[in-house]
Amino acid sequence: MEGRAEITVLPPPPPPDLTGTYFLENLAGTSTGGVLLTRPTVSGTLELAQEAPSGDSATGSYEVNIMAPALTIADEGTFTVCTDGSWRQTGEVSGEGMYAIPGDTLTLAIAEPETASSRTVWVMGAPPPPPARAGMGEPLAGARGAPLFFGGLFFMRIGPSGPSREALRGLTE
Repeated sequence: MEGRAEITVLPPPPPPDLTGTYFLENLAGTSTGGVLLTRPTVSGTLELAQEAPSGDSATGSYEVNIMAPALTIADEGTFTVCTDGSWRQTGEVSGEGMYAIPGDTLTLAIAEPETASSRTVWVMGAPPPPPARAGMGEPLAGARGAPLFFGGLFFMRIGPSGPSREALRGLTE
């Protein structure tokens, strides 16, 4: 027959493989009173082990540990991801929401139930370096009675083995 066309229906693409170890960048949600907490105030790891996809979804297991002031979350369970960006987790902390994975950054936005709503941003790879302490430098020890400098602060011993109070007056006048 003329004008007849064949239509081929392709299966939906599988969701991305999220398997790996992620490190927490930031967290906001009901558990933080809506306040955005960032490193180093908050830290955590998320381990995902995803199985082979079936159609447009895949399941796997997760283990999460989050530490922040007055907040500790340790949970494990299962998750399901779909190509439409939906995320569902079942564990001590269960919920449903969305995920996005541009590059090595995984964002999870849990919307339901409202008591578990949160937005977490995780980065895959090596753990972040420890935070630098502003104003903290290496101490420089001088000769006996000489001033010591530590992170921009000035220390001098006063007493029998250090300079006299009279000598210090010249430094402050």
